[in-house]
Amino acid sequence: MVWLPPEEIAGNAEALGSLMADYPAVSFGVTLPRVCWDEELPTLGAHLSLCRSLGIRDALVGTWGLIEPAKARGFRLHGDFGLGVYNSLTLAALTELGFTEATASFELNLPQIRDLSKPLPTALIAYGRLPLMLMEHCLLKEGGSPCPCEQPTALTDRRGETFPVVKAWGCRSELLNAKTLFLGDKLPDCRNLGLASL
Repeated sequence: MVWLPPEEIAGNAEALGSLMADYPAVSFGVTLPRVCWDEELPTLGAHLSLCRSLGIRDALVGTWGLIEPAKARGFRLHGDFGLGVYNSLTLAALTELGFTEATASFELNLPQIRDLSKPLPTALIAYGRLPLMLMEHCLLKEGGSPCPCEQPTALTDRRGETFPVVKAWGCRSELLNAKTLFLGDKLPDCRNLGLASL
């Protein structure tokens, strides 16, 4: 499964259609934003309708407020980390809401993940830079510069650690961890957690 943001799908619909035709064994899904204000819903709705017209059937939902818009358009629901899967009750609620899978919170340790009852397939983030903060406004645009959303940038702390800043839905900025998560050295432990995927 290759997950893409809705605005990238909308901006590259023809190229994505060609990729989908060329690689029928690969599934493509849309990642819904973790923050979407009411005034942004019409734009998101148009993007989601376009996704459906391209044959995309799966939505990665990271906020409770976008479950209904995704369900209303007939997407298969996959739970992202933003839903806060910290316990078995959350997984049970997602099952009742029709989710096909969920991602455990990356704040849980491995024994806590193992102890979750898993009424639906559960995934664990095992590699990448974890998000630290989602900012309502583009950091650089607020400083008076033109919007640099297409250019990667970073913040550096007093110890010299570099934190990437990436574009998020609605011209927001997302600050990522300076360290890259890597659980490759814990694969034997991960195999005993009852997970469906990493």
